[in-house]
Amino acid sequence: MSDVETRTMIRAPRWMQVAFVLSLAVNLLVLGVVLGGLAGRERLSDPLPRQMRALGNTPFVAALSGEDRAEFARAATDSARSLPTSRSEMRAHFQRLMAALLADPYDAGAVQRLFAEQSAHLAERQALGQRLLMDQLAEMTVPERREYVFRLRHNLARAVRGQRGE
Repeated sequence: MSDVETRTMIRAPRWMQVAFVLSLAVNLLVLGVVLGGLAGRERLSDPLPRQMRALGNTPFVAALSGEDRAEFARAATDSARSLPTSRSEMRAHFQRLMAALLADPYDAGAVQRLFAEQSAHLAERQALGQRLLMDQLAEMTVPERREYVFRLRHNLARAVRGQRGE
């Protein structure tokens, strides 16, 4: 056998090359879906809707049992209606804040007043969340509070592991 014969490679038919590329593309697509699902699993299983997060105290509310969390959500929805700041008011507030930040000449007093308003609104929401949480905790029996503390410790430990990248 000559050197020329041993070095000659047999080329795969065109249809086989196309099939290989399509198979590779499908495998990469499946891999992306699986990895995306794993990466988003924590986010998708988030136990707290946005309106409950807006009241703060997130780890404490997340540690409530499913039934208590549902009750908290009902109470939060009812009570949040009494809060003066709606989404449109919040957007308008941020628009005023950005305008004040861009003003020339810069008015530090105006920016400070807008930050103080924002802090007051956040404190009001936080206080409402704490009051609702205290109502839930007051209705619990000692064994229910023990279970609650167990879930709270678990959630906080998981959050710390997540921050460390474990």
